[in-house]
Amino acid sequence: MELSEEIPITIQYKFVTGNYIANILNLDVPLCQLPSRGTLSDGQYFAATTPGQVGFRLFETKGDYIASVINHHFSRNSVTHDPYMQICLAIFKGVPVGSLKSFPRLALIGAQPEEIIHAVDTKLPHLKFVNKGHLGSLICRRHEPYENFEDSYWTLARKLYVDP
Repeated sequence: MELSEEIPITIQYKFVTGNYIANILNLDVPLCQLPSRGTLSDGQYFAATTPGQVGFRLFETKGDYIASVINHHFSRNSVTHDPYMQICLAIFKGVPVGSLKSFPRLALIGAQPEEIIHAVDTKLPHLKFVNKGHLGSLICRRHEPYENFEDSYWTLARKLYVDP
């Protein structure tokens, strides 16, 4: 299931059906074959919220879509299962803004660091920036330590990114 966590009220979106997305994209395919995310010709962005692409969130702006994706990546569930996020948060106490633009959902729309910074500043009050000198600006959750990851995930993260 995509983007299933709670979204802050600062992010503007509406729920639409897969049929709505199919009609806009002029696609006559089963809902499960619709793209799970993307951009519409009118500049809106969409992301599936249910298995089989039955339900979608429709974002009016790129900033709202970017904020939604970043919110997803910094959710407790995502951090718990993402070795890259764990290693960045545990070692650097934040994730480099520049690395976020290569995350697939952000790379798909060509998100730039300044757009990511703007989305966090204006739409994600539970996140903050930390400046780490040569690493640049990092993003992390406010008021949350990142030292206590479950051992099996931490071991995997270290194996993938620190001691390959």
